[in-house]
Amino acid sequence: MDKKIFLIIIFFFSSILFVGIIFEIKWLAIFSFFIILMIFYFSYKNRAESSIEIENIKIPATIIDKNGIVIHQNRAHAEYFGFKDEEIIGKIDPTLPTEIINSIIKKDEETIELWVKAKKKNNEAIDVEIISFFKKKKYIILKRPIGYKSPILDKFMEAEKLAVIGSIASGLAHQLNTPLGTILLTSQLIKEEIKDRELRKEIDTIESQIKFCQNIVKKLLTLSKPSEEEDSEFNINDVIREAAKLFEKTFQKNNIKFRLFANNEKDAIFYGKRNEIMQVFMNLFSNSIDAMPEGGEIKVNTFPTFFDNIIIKISDTGKGIEPPHRDRIFEPFFTTKPVSKGTGLGL
Repeated sequence: MDKKIFLIIIFFFSSILFVGIIFEIKWLAIFSFFIILMIFYFSYKNRAESSIEIENIKIPATIIDKNGIVIHQNRAHAEYFGFKDEEIIGKIDPTLPTEIINSIIKKDEETIELWVKAKKKNNEAIDVEIISFFKKKKYIILKRPIGYKSPILDKFMEAEKLAVIGSIASGLAHQLNTPLGTILLTSQLIKEEIKDRELRKEIDTIESQIKFCQNIVKKLLTLSKPSEEEDSEFNINDVIREAAKLFEKTFQKNNIKFRLFANNEKDAIFYGKRNEIMQVFMNLFSNSIDAMPEGGEIKVNTFPTFFDNIIIKISDTGKGIEPPHRDRIFEPFFTTKPVSKGTGLGL
């Protein structure tokens, strides 16, 4: 419905409602009040249906009426073109030339595809592919800029690639496991027979590199094979203490203090895969140790909430993660450490 017509109708029935109230004509007041409610209901329903139609579309899109007035824009459109809802809704679409909007409106019930120059809020001109189609007395306009990528699509493609890599990695890891174990055992047997200190050091280097490779193989298998461990209920603080216990000697050797501040100990109950959660803490502690070569402190705070959630805050006195790298900490094997030094946070 056109905005002016909508306001005229609302004003008309509001006047009737006012008359009904003043002269105590109950049926007239109730009737006009009911009509106003229905107008607002159908107007809201129409807008809600419009928003649902394009919110699920992951490229910039708008809906306009027969006068070229924008009824709704989706989130992708707001983010890409820079217009807030109040700056675009109820107005002629400012991103498209007027002649393009007029041509869309004139070609009623036709699907239109064309390339045009669109304009962002900052007046930046961009080439976009326009796909417009008529539906329920409205025009849905999709605007796909050249080279535009949907974040959702990007994540989906990344997940697909990781799935393929995981399948390949699984077979590769199984093939590498046996020869690596054989090489490690053989190097240990050779070391027992050698008395020369320099040669024994070289063999120690070989062993450490083999163990590093075995660690990578283990992580590849973990990534490619779903865990068979069943979910169970456990206290998260107990798991943190156990993980820290495994690093006790390493903490002492590297002059690192470990502190756990458990708030509401009895409420820190977690339901999940215990070993996987423990592995997460072990990975984080291991990286904290690497980040503090001169020693320091690791602090863990646990805060059970009223909503059956547990907030866990882990901090250390290391140099931290550079801002550009923070978005990548969940990527498998992403690390800023030198080759053979690390394989990522393992989260």
